[in-house]
Amino acid sequence: MRAGLDFSQLVTFDDGAPDGDISWALYRLDGTEITSGMVTPAANAVSAVILVDGAFNLFAGGNLREMRELTWAYTTGGQTRSGSADYAIEGKVPFPVSPSGVREKLGVTAKELPDEETDLIGAYWELGSISSDTALAAYANLETADAYRIADGIEALAALEVLDTLQVRIAKMESSGTNEFQRGAIDWEMLRGRLGSLVSRATDILEPANAGGATGGSLFVLATISDDFSG
Repeated sequence: MRAGLDFSQLVTFDDGAPDGDISWALYRLDGTEITSGMVTPAANAVSAVILVDGAFNLFAGGNLREMRELTWAYTTGGQTRSGSADYAIEGKVPFPVSPSGVREKLGVTAKELPDEETDLIGAYWELGSISSDTALAAYANLETADAYRIADGIEALAALEVLDTLQVRIAKMESSGTNEFQRGAIDWEMLRGRLGSLVSRATDILEPANAGGATGGSLFVLATISDDFSG
């Protein structure tokens, strides 16, 4: 979810309508409380919505991703009911990248690879670890040819991260008739090589002293995006 937007959580009353208000609180990953509030359900309601204002979904410092934990509690028939939900807020990668750019490199549709399954932030962090965060920062927010080539490398890393599972997904969709069209046989290894060359081109720009030293094979080992929210 983009930072600064409102977050809504549906709470269903499976055991009956609450006796009174629903209390809720929002926390950071380290357990620090950000805000809290109360929701008054309508009479005989079967559910209610907790709305977290976007002002509480903003970043501290220069992070690109932060976790939030929303907890809630209420009583029904004198018994306490509680729940929680985790969600991530995300900033904008400082390069001209997009989920559609990742899909174009893979030759797939939004149905086959939805936006939310494309981890551009993770790919951006990964490129910084392959080259260096300092070198990457020097091209941030620029509209130059090299910045666009680096953006291609970030999108290629994001594509590599989903490539293996995408093969299985597409095969299942086509065999079940879910896809609206049948494409020809995909040479997945050729596609992997093409994506690797885009990553290599980006690392050559970021680390010119080592240009040509990292081949596609070694990049495939490195191009595993960590499921890490630390930034």
